[in-house]
Amino acid sequence: MIVKEIIAVGLIVVFIFLIALNVKLRIDTSYCRGLVHNSQVEIMIKNNNCYKLDNESKDYKLVGNISNE
Repeated sequence: MIVKEIIAVGLIVVFIFLIALNVKLRIDTSYCRGLVHNSQVEIMIKNNNCYKLDNESKDYKLVGNISNE
């Protein structure tokens, strides 16, 4: 009985963590889209930095930093 309760609590904790991670990714993506000022361009978020794809050079250019500060 105790094993089932531990598994249930563990699954709830994992589920809450995944929801929080999804919310953070959505906020970061929305913030990065705001920095780019164009919803049609391809973006990349890496190491809390926001990059946009430059069509001419086919390379990602740094747009800004995403920080929690």
